[in-house]
Amino acid sequence: MQKMKRYLSTLVVLGTLTACDPIYVGELRNNKDNPIEIKVCGHDLSYVNYDNSGIELQHTDTLNNCKTIKLGENQAMPIVTASGIATPITYDDLGFNEIEITTNHGQIRVTGQEVMNLFKIEKKRNFLGIHTYDLYYIDIGQKKEK
Repeated sequence: MQKMKRYLSTLVVLGTLTACDPIYVGELRNNKDNPIEIKVCGHDLSYVNYDNSGIELQHTDTLNNCKTIKLGENQAMPIVTASGIATPITYDDLGFNEIEITTNHGQIRVTGQEVMNLFKIEKKRNFLGIHTYDLYYIDIGQKKEK
């Protein structure tokens, strides 16, 4: 009887860990040794830097609904989220249609559907090694190997 309870408990835990709809997250990572500046413009910027991991600069453009954020070296900032009920992150999930990233070596400016081409995908797994969701990210600079 004790083994049966343990077996059922294990099944419930495994089922819970694999049955939830994933939340897909997109972030921008600054792998450079210097801060970068990100200007994002669009209709809904509520998720961009929602955790204040970057510093929102004073000269934010409210006329065009833009945010300008300074992101420190080796920092990451959330920029999009989507529920996994239907599909992973698509262009329609982005609250913005323009992103401009300025580093001390140059600038990247992308608009419209082309924004999706900046994202790479990293598979995230739980402690059991089961794939739980995909993390969408934009890397600026080379990630340093430890």
